[in-house]
Amino acid sequence: MNGDVSTRDKILEAMYHLVAKEGYDRASIGKISDAVGVAKPSIYYHFKSKEDIFNAVLDAIYVTMDYNGILRQAGTPEKFKDALVGVGNAVLDGYRDDSERRAVMGEMAVQATRIPSVNSHQVRLSDEIIESLENGLHYGKEIGAFDASFDERLAAETLYVIMSGLGTTVANHENVSSRAVWKGAVLRLFK
Repeated sequence: MNGDVSTRDKILEAMYHLVAKEGYDRASIGKISDAVGVAKPSIYYHFKSKEDIFNAVLDAIYVTMDYNGILRQAGTPEKFKDALVGVGNAVLDGYRDDSERRAVMGEMAVQATRIPSVNSHQVRLSDEIIESLENGLHYGKEIGAFDASFDERLAAETLYVIMSGLGTTVANHENVSSRAVWKGAVLRLFK
């Protein structure tokens, strides 16, 4: 690490790697302080608890893709369809290519069942994804990719659930053609 990285950022990085390697429960403040090379009180200067550090890590790694912005770049129904397939593939590829991220995201799902703030965090992030997808699908409706009766909200929620499930299959190294499943789900939206 270079000297420009703040102690706070080093704490987040240490927590990220510890959670990926050992899980949230074993990522102690002591291990974080050892990894960063500071005393425990320095950790508490930046964060009030391990839970706060974990939530900050989730904020840092769970940047919501701007589906709406990406989809609005498609000017025709056919380009829109291709863009919608493409955004899902990008998410799946990113998930497949980063084993530490998969481990941390899996740990978020586990801890969301136990820690209310992590659950709230997960709900907020899923709401942001669904809203961005919904807005992008609304644009698709505006350019004629879908008919007037198309329910953007239901489609956004459906795509979110499919993407989440595919993320789990990727994380578990299951023998599922995630790109083909995603493309099939997207194409079924179009009549």
